[in-house]
Amino acid sequence: MAELSDFYGGGGQYSNSTALFGHANRITVGFEVETMTDDRKRYTNLGGVRGALGFDQDENADTTGVFMQEEFAVTHALSLQAGLRYDHIAFDIDDRFVTNGDQSNKLSFNEVNPMLAGLPDFSRPAMREIHSACAMVFALLLSDEEGIHDSQMQLLQGDSTLQKEIGEMFARRSQLSSAQRISLVDLAIPVLRGLSPQQYGVFSGQVKQLIEADGQIHLFEYTLQKLLLRHLDTAFTKASPARVQHRSLVPLLPDTGVLLSAIANADEGDSAALEGAFQAGVARLGTSATAFPLTRQASVNLKDFDSALENLATASLAVKKTILTACSAAVIHDGVVNDSQFELLRAVADTADCPIPPFVPTT
Repeated sequence: MAELSDFYGGGGQYSNSTALFGHANRITVGFEVETMTDDRKRYTNLGGVRGALGFDQDENADTTGVFMQEEFAVTHALSLQAGLRYDHIAFDIDDRFVTNGDQSNKLSFNEVNPMLAGLPDFSRPAMREIHSACAMVFALLLSDEEGIHDSQMQLLQGDSTLQKEIGEMFARRSQLSSAQRISLVDLAIPVLRGLSPQQYGVFSGQVKQLIEADGQIHLFEYTLQKLLLRHLDTAFTKASPARVQHRSLVPLLPDTGVLLSAIANADEGDSAALEGAFQAGVARLGTSATAFPLTRQASVNLKDFDSALENLATASLAVKKTILTACSAAVIHDGVVNDSQFELLRAVADTADCPIPPFVPTT
């Protein structure tokens, strides 16, 4: 099989602080664009010699997001803030080998979300200022345990202003739910792209040190690191996307079982509810699921979950779409999405090149 993969992405934002009707006013607009294209062909292998063409298709995934944020000072003590974000995500498969039937397909998602709904005032500078964005990420990673907290703060020595802002944000982070924290990190990513390569090297190293400070990794830390590595490492290191190795779901069924088990186990219901969530996901896999007996694992650690995601990253867009659809079905089977399920699904969606827009789920 010969494959050519291209991945491009970027974004930008602009802020204007011109007074409005004699009052302080700040408006910020921005955008994010990512696209991935796979040009894939497969030939029959005849004793090491390339034979007849048996597979030929283009796969494209495009994501576009635009946002606007407005802050208007009514008085010195009162300000009004609002924001809106629109995301469009599209999959497009163009089958050029139609001897066995045209399997071309298209799928798109559109979402409009109030970006700032429910986010407290103290967190909002992280969405427009590099210094505050770094401080917020660090504050979210600090431990509540005094000894570990102190050792983490030692790792961040060198910038007294940054340490002060971290301390202020940490003191108020309890006002943020787990899902709000992940959404806030997502909203801060365009700002963090403004770091210089050297600054990003220091920042990413400090993030890793903070996560490893207590000798274990928690679900929130794992999801945060996944988000940052995917969106910022791509921008700063120009890393190439994973090569497509699987165009069939069958080899990835064991990994799919791990992902569905982790999401189902995060359900807050009884054992019947957990099984119901798992089976809701399996039902969306189609007839391919019969090739491997899928049963819910009673527990899944983050190491196994991460390994399953690494394998998912090597799948074709069509396979990724199937797995993501199954995971989504497991999450929403009872109409309620809790913080843990939200974090797990966000990690799966990001790996499947279909990132979830930054909003806070309420149901």
